[in-house]
Amino acid sequence: MSENKAFYDVQDTIDAGFNLEPMKCRHCGVIGETTYDQRIGDANCAVCGKWQLKGKMMSPEKIKLTPSEKKVLRRIRRWRQNSNQRYDFWFTYVIGKCNCCNSDCYIAVNYEGGVDLSTRLHFRNQYSIQYRKPLIKNWD
Repeated sequence: MSENKAFYDVQDTIDAGFNLEPMKCRHCGVIGETTYDQRIGDANCAVCGKWQLKGKMMSPEKIKLTPSEKKVLRRIRRWRQNSNQRYDFWFTYVIGKCNCCNSDCYIAVNYEGGVDLSTRLHFRNQYSIQYRKPLIKNWD
């Protein structure tokens, strides 16, 4: 079904319907460090950290956080104050009554994460922060 190649692109994997290895990063050109994630439908490079299809990080001014997410983010920023290491995290949610619409919504209550997590541990709703730098949403 697939021809014998020295490396593959993310589009080759999507077209084939199964993982093809090794994959070459579209951004940094490294071969063998790009992993396809079927849940997301994209591949991520462990070297440069970029997604192959989406590839762009959202600008901080376009990130829309709920009030509960902002509250948790303030707690993280206070805890990480004066640390120059990048902290990668994702919010954890419960279903509860929302103050803004008074209906059942996902409310951020906590977070999980770590310092400079491997890109292989990324989750769909992951963010990164660093002292005196804007919040980064790693993908849409």
